[in-house]
Amino acid sequence: MAALLAALLVAPRWWLLATDPPAGIRVATSPWGADHQGADEAQYYIVTRRAYDGDLPVRDPVLSDHVQPPQGDALPQEVIGTLSRPFRDIFPGIAIAVTLAAFMGFLLLYVLAVDVAPPLLAAASLPIVALIAQVYTQADGFVALRHVAVLRAVMLLDPPRQFHVWGRFAAPVMLLLPFFGAVITIPRAVDTGKRGWIAAAALSLAILVYSYFFYWTAFALALAGWLAYLVLRRDLAAARRLAAVGVVAALLASPELVSLVRQSLTMNADPRIRLGVDPSVGIDFSALIRVIERLVLGVPLVWGLRSGRRRDAFYAALFASPLMIVCVEGVFPQPWHDLTVVWSVFAVPAAVTGAAGIAGRLWPRTPRAIARFGMPLVAAAALVGVLHLAVLQVRATRDVNAAFALSEDEHAAFSWMAEHVRSGETVVSTSVTTNQLLAPLTPASLYVPDGFLSRVDDQELFDRYLRASAAFGYDEQITFSRIDPALGGADHLPPYELRYESFMAYYLTNWEVVIDPQRIAARMPALRERFRALKLSSSPLAAYPADYIYCGHRERFWPGSHAAPGTRVRVVFHRGEATIYRISDASDSASEPFAGCG
Repeated sequence: MAALLAALLVAPRWWLLATDPPAGIRVATSPWGADHQGADEAQYYIVTRRAYDGDLPVRDPVLSDHVQPPQGDALPQEVIGTLSRPFRDIFPGIAIAVTLAAFMGFLLLYVLAVDVAPPLLAAASLPIVALIAQVYTQADGFVALRHVAVLRAVMLLDPPRQFHVWGRFAAPVMLLLPFFGAVITIPRAVDTGKRGWIAAAALSLAILVYSYFFYWTAFALALAGWLAYLVLRRDLAAARRLAAVGVVAALLASPELVSLVRQSLTMNADPRIRLGVDPSVGIDFSALIRVIERLVLGVPLVWGLRSGRRRDAFYAALFASPLMIVCVEGVFPQPWHDLTVVWSVFAVPAAVTGAAGIAGRLWPRTPRAIARFGMPLVAAAALVGVLHLAVLQVRATRDVNAAFALSEDEHAAFSWMAEHVRSGETVVSTSVTTNQLLAPLTPASLYVPDGFLSRVDDQELFDRYLRASAAFGYDEQITFSRIDPALGGADHLPPYELRYESFMAYYLTNWEVVIDPQRIAARMPALRERFRALKLSSSPLAAYPADYIYCGHRERFWPGSHAAPGTRVRVVFHRGEATIYRISDASDSASEPFAGCG
């Protein structure tokens, strides 16, 4: 069952690896291929490429002219990048790594389930867990299923252009192994005090610290609660063992922890808000309904935790810690991740296996007539889970198939840049999608960088975008329709891919435009004045390093004329709709004024 479910989770990767797209040439990443999660996948791919190129530890790839500390949470990408080198391609490395991680994750989940339920029930619980996790991700809980549109999407297995919750990211699926490994090893370390278990528990926690902020913070809060519980019970020997696990893990992860503390202390307000840290600390009462619903799901878990074992308190704390985090504003970045990719990973399996454990204990006492139909019903539920995941992945793969591809013209242009553009040289593009493809597929730096990955303030990010737009000749209405929250983006973007080109505000400021759009809107009058001045200025790109200009179908989609003067270029690559210009100066006799993409 573990092998089957792992295969279904990672099948899209193998399918994309083994097949050709409907048109164009296959690439390993797409910023819009898995709906809004495609942008996150593209960011993971950037870090993976840096590791593949030997840049270890991986450093912030955006705005490379700035001195940046190592990239946080980069261990999964560093593993994939290193693993990919023998294949001379990153795509096979991703497929192999997530396959092994998914299989081992489900296998460890079975180890947890069989500890409280009979083997057949434990095996049957695995696909039921996958089914419920997907429903919670897609519908944000069972309460939302009262809406016909939400219920219909779930019942008809509409994948909303996304892979399953554990397969659409490189990081979480890679971390199923150490996550469930920590759930298994920490209680055994506390119970036995054996050095082997303590070392395994500390190593699992340290890997989580190096890999995924949302996992290890939930673990840290749960362990702190468990430690307090052990102390209050005067179970001091167990408390000392748990403290030893925490200390060893902190020592192993100290370079990452020091880097995180340093970044937090030196980061100004703009990057913090872009990361989703609300500027004010308080209680998010809007999350209470979702939290209460999830607490109800924990009833089987609580019922099954009546054995009095030490680990029961740990399981309860880990069930509750993501729910506590999501209720607090201004402390943790993007706390909604604790519901989508933390809580469901442990709490859903815990609730399902808790229910299976109750059923296993009650089984011998049930009337024979009921027992006769019990296992077929469980098997049927498991079959539904398997079929749901299989159909969901098939449909998602079909829907995103064309997205993981470039046209032959654009692929040739990106291949040229991968070969000729040196690390640190900057490419100018005004396209959200182009920039998120340039970063992972070429060694280029970005003139208009993804604000989420940059520690600079918003003023510089907007200034870079306005300068590029002025150089490309876009008018004021087009330029501000992409960044002004009051305008709501541009209308009438026919191809689905170009829908994301209107999300420049989100690209530059990430969650700032979600949690504090008024802050961005207040900047618009001054930015408009700034743009009008740039349109009349000479060489608007010269304020920041700029070496190449890329013009493709996305850049040409926006009608541009009257480019700001002073930018001289010469064509170094041209094929179909893809043109690459080298920025020159007046001494280059082969150069000419840049008149926009045309």
